[in-house]
Amino acid sequence: MLIPLRIAAYWVVGGFAATQFIHLGSASKSDVAYWCHVGGMAAGGVLLLLMRPAGLRLFECIRVPKLPESSDSPAVLGGARGGWHPP
Repeated sequence: MLIPLRIAAYWVVGGFAATQFIHLGSASKSDVAYWCHVGGMAAGGVLLLLMRPAGLRLFECIRVPKLPESSDSPAVLGGARGGWHPP
């Protein structure tokens, strides 16, 4: 049975990286695959920072902003646009 979880990517990627380093210490015959994963993660991290488009904010939370709490705000009263809409 699967239990759905909401978990941040930091934990998933960090856990994967940790398991790769753990397996490096316990590899009996060849540890090439584990080093390839570690190198790929390092290269991806560096290339992400070097090649990202200008102005792109990384790791920002994508959530709908909360409604304003003021009762006289046009967004709360319905406004000219017929309700609250994200900017």
